[in-house]
Amino acid sequence: MEETATSSAELLGPGLAIVIIIIVCSIVALAVFLERMWALRRTNILPSRFEEQVRTQLAEEQWHEALVLCRGTNCASARLLEEALRLQGSPRRVVRERLEDIGRREALTLENLVGIVGVVGAITPLLGLLGTVWGMIHVFKVIQDVGVGNPTSLAGGISTALYTTFAGLTVAIPAVVGHRVLLNRVDKASQVLEEISLDALDLIAPPNPTSDEASTVEGDAS
Repeated sequence: MEETATSSAELLGPGLAIVIIIIVCSIVALAVFLERMWALRRTNILPSRFEEQVRTQLAEEQWHEALVLCRGTNCASARLLEEALRLQGSPRRVVRERLEDIGRREALTLENLVGIVGVVGAITPLLGLLGTVWGMIHVFKVIQDVGVGNPTSLAGGISTALYTTFAGLTVAIPAVVGHRVLLNRVDKASQVLEEISLDALDLIAPPNPTSDEASTVEGDAS
């Protein structure tokens, strides 16, 4: 085991530190990816049992029961509906604006930490490139000191250049793909919240045809 570790250190040379940094980045990105994939499941955004109960209560205008249910449920959709129910009886415009604010805040919460995976996907190729430059500097230094007649002397710098680039790309490619997958999950979750807010708005503050007609008349008069 010790011989393997020693040979790896000798093979990578000064690029070993960069490879270790890339490995740490990969672990962080994987942990964030798994946590966000779990958090962005539909069952965590809108649990099916909660959805059935709250839709029934809203349809039957059981406002208090629906409010109690939302307060006792820890999910983004419950917080959105709780705010809508608190504003029950307010003008439709007020309810809509408040739901839009809450929806934006919940969307930002859902996107929390997703950027870390994107950052890892962006910096690991640069770390690999840094190792490549480092290795080539070592190669040219050896050439300057001993010339090109001894290939063994050049192998250390060349291996550093190749292995760090390989490590950086190996981590960067899955990180970029994982970042896109998470952003797609965030978009779908945001759509779910938008649908919920629209349904809640129509139930709690239904459109007033009289007001709509009055607005139309004012617009025509102006």
